[in-house]
Amino acid sequence: MTCEFAGPRYNKLMKVNPVRKIFSETDRAYLAGLIDGDGAIMACIEKHDEYEWRVRNQEDIKNLLRMFTPFMKVKRKQAELARKILESKINQFPDLLKVARLADALSQLNVRSKGRRKNFVAMIKENISPND
Repeated sequence: MTCEFAGPRYNKLMKVNPVRKIFSETDRAYLAGLIDGDGAIMACIEKHDEYEWRVRNQEDIKNLLRMFTPFMKVKRKQAELARKILESKINQFPDLLKVARLADALSQLNVRSKGRRKNFVAMIKENISPND
């Protein structure tokens, strides 16, 4: 797995052992603190190129959230919503709307989303017929 850190402070890649190297408790707490203090936990139902930390594999994201959530203070609710989104199965249109509602709830908790936040439920209802 490769986690990309972008932006002025993060100009390198962090590589994690593909056999799921176990981080120490101190490492997990430290990384959770970085996310709490200077990170963002977002869900997006469209392509979005402005993320500062991109993890491209949903299983990797689940593993990261599983490792870091117990140590988070500020963004714990966001992390829990993100985990619900990742664990949701989308088999039918109502499932997609449920995930969109969770994404909207997550977005409302993010200060950086204010003013540029999208209402995913409304966007989906406008563009996709429930008969599709």
